[in-house]
Amino acid sequence: MLFKQNNLLIPKRRTIVSLLQSGRSVLSPLFIAGLSYLFINRGKQTDLEEINKLMAIINLCLTFSGWGLRDFLLKQSARPHSEFTKTWHLTFFSKILLCSPLFVLMTFWLGSAILPFVAAVFVFRTLNAVYEPLIISNNKGASFFAFDLFIVTVSLFLIGLKCIATTNHFFYFLSVSECLRFIICLGTFKMPFIFSLRLNTLIQFLYKTKFYFLLVVVSFFQSRIDLYLLAFLLNPNNLNQYQIISSLLSLVQILLSGFVMSYSKLFYRNIQSSETTFTKIVKRSGYLAAILASLSIYLILNIVYHFDFSLLNALLVALNIMFFAYVLLGVFVYTKNDWQKKMMINVAIAGIINLVCCFVFMPRFGITGALAANTAGLMALALKMQKGEYSKNKIPAG
Repeated sequence: MLFKQNNLLIPKRRTIVSLLQSGRSVLSPLFIAGLSYLFINRGKQTDLEEINKLMAIINLCLTFSGWGLRDFLLKQSARPHSEFTKTWHLTFFSKILLCSPLFVLMTFWLGSAILPFVAAVFVFRTLNAVYEPLIISNNKGASFFAFDLFIVTVSLFLIGLKCIATTNHFFYFLSVSECLRFIICLGTFKMPFIFSLRLNTLIQFLYKTKFYFLLVVVSFFQSRIDLYLLAFLLNPNNLNQYQIISSLLSLVQILLSGFVMSYSKLFYRNIQSSETTFTKIVKRSGYLAAILASLSIYLILNIVYHFDFSLLNALLVALNIMFFAYVLLGVFVYTKNDWQKKMMINVAIAGIINLVCCFVFMPRFGITGALAANTAGLMALALKMQKGEYSKNKIPAG
C-alpha cells in the first residue's frame, strides 16, 4: 500500500482533527469556488470581480493587523493560565491598535457606501483571529467548524435564491456573520478583560513579537504576490478565473498539510527509521496529490466553469503541489532545528523570485504566467530547503 510502512496505517482521526482545527482555511476556498460558480452562471462577473478585489484588500490588511500573533499565541497556550491570559489581552488590544487606522482609511478615505461594511468585516475577522488559539487549545474546533460550515451553506443558498445578488448584499451578510461569530466567541470563552493596558505597553509587545510579523509578511508575499499583481496591475480581466485556481490550489495544500500533520509524531521521535517513514509519506502523498489535484482542477475548470484551462496549466498545478510537499517537509526540519530566521530569509528570496517572474511572464502569458511565477517561487524555496540547511539534518532521503 502507498501509505503503509511497518504496519503503519493512515491515522484518520488525527487527520480529521487537524482539518477541523484548520476550520475556515478549509471552508474559504470551497466558498470562493461556490460563490464564483453562482455569480458567473448568473452573468455577474463584474460584481464577482469587485468582491474578489475587496476581499483581497481585506486579506492584505489582515496580514498587517494579524501581526503573526496567531502562531505566537499558540506557542504561549502551553504556559500557565495566568501568563497566557495576560498575553492574550496584550494580543487582543494590540490588534485593536493595529486595525484602528486601517479601519478609518477603509471607511472614509475610499469613499464608498459599502466600505463601512467591508471595514466591519476586516475588524471582526481581526478580532475573531485572536480566539483561534483558544478554539484549538480548548478542543472547540469541531463546534466552530460546524458554525462556519452553516454560514457558508446559508450564504450559498441565499446566493442561489438571488437574495444575495450584488456586492453590497454580499458584504452586508458577511459583516453580520462575522459579528455573530465574534459574539459566540465572547460567550464561549468569557475571557476577563483588562482595560488598564497602556499604549507604550502595547507598542513594546508588538516590537517584541516583530519576528512573527516579518515571517507572516514574507510568507504572504511569497505565496500571494502573483494574485495581487494580476488583480490590480498586470492582468485584472482574469482575476475571477485566477482566484478560483488559487482557491482550489490552496484547498489542496491545506488538505495535504492536514494529512501530513497527522503523521508528525513520527518526525519528532528522533528515530531514524521513523524519520525515514515520515519523509516517504510526505513525498509520496505529494506526488499522489499532484496527480489527482491537477487532473481534478483541469476537469473542474473546463467542464464546470467552462474556462479554457490548458494542459500546460494543469502541469504547472501538478508541479506547484509537488514542490509544496517538499517545502512542507523542509518546514518540519527547520522548525525542529529552530531555524526560523533562516526560513524567513529563504521565504523572502522565494518571494522575490515570484515577483520577478510575475513581471517577466504575466504580461505576456496571463494566468499561465502567474501560475509559472508562483511555481517558480515554490521551486526555489523547495530546492533551498532540500540542498541547504536541510542536508545538515542528515535525515534519510526517503
